[in-house]
This record gives sequence, structure tokens and C-alpha cells, in this order.
Amino acid sequence: MGAYQCMGYSYLVTAIFQGLVLLITTSSLCTDNPALQYLEATNEELLSTLSGDCEVAIGYVLQAVAVALWVLAAAAEFWIKDPVVTFAQPTQEQEVRYTQQADGTVRETNVTIVKGTAVEQPE
Repeated sequence: MGAYQCMGYSYLVTAIFQGLVLLITTSSLCTDNPALQYLEATNEELLSTLSGDCEVAIGYVLQAVAVALWVLAAAAEFWIKDPVVTFAQPTQEQEVRYTQQADGTVRETNVTIVKGTAVEQPE
């Protein structure tokens, strides 16, 4: 199993868990919320600013769109082949000539680089 296929499974799991969050609208958090019951007993002014039921708003719609996009991303990871990445670089041969001066110093006189010729690797 390739790395891209593992990413596809993780996208699919993300879509499932995010989709499960959408089920909150049918749970007791929306129909019989204990936090709202507490506010009813302690702070009715704040309670009056909140709705008693869960409503579908822009956040719910965007989350549903996100679930669809996660599923689409997972499908793309399963159906598109893994890219082939090669890290090999073309080999080069380099010729360097040195000239030793009369005072003992060494100077580079000619550097030639020939591309495409294989160079023996040191052992």
C-alpha cells in the first residue's frame, strides 16, 4: 500500500467523522439540551437570545459541503496513480588541470565539464 493510498483512507475517515457531527441535529443536544435547561433556571435573559431548537445555518451547510469534498479527495487518492519520483541526477565528468608555480603554489589552469559521461564512484 502506497503513501497516497494511506492518505486516501485518512481522508475517508475524516469525512466519516465530520459527517457524524452532522447527526447532532437529530440528537438530544438539539431537542433536550441540558445547557439550555440550566440557562432557563439561571439566566433567562441570555436564554431569550438563543433558539430552543437546532436550525440549519450556513455552518451546517458548509460542513456538509466539506464532507463531500473529503470524500472526493479520498476518491481521487484511490483512483489516481501514485506519481513516480526519481531523485537520481545526471552524472557529470569534470577535468581539472593544476599547474605548480616555481614558488611552490598550485594554480588551476583549465576546468572542463563534460555532461552526460558517467563518472566512476569511489569505493
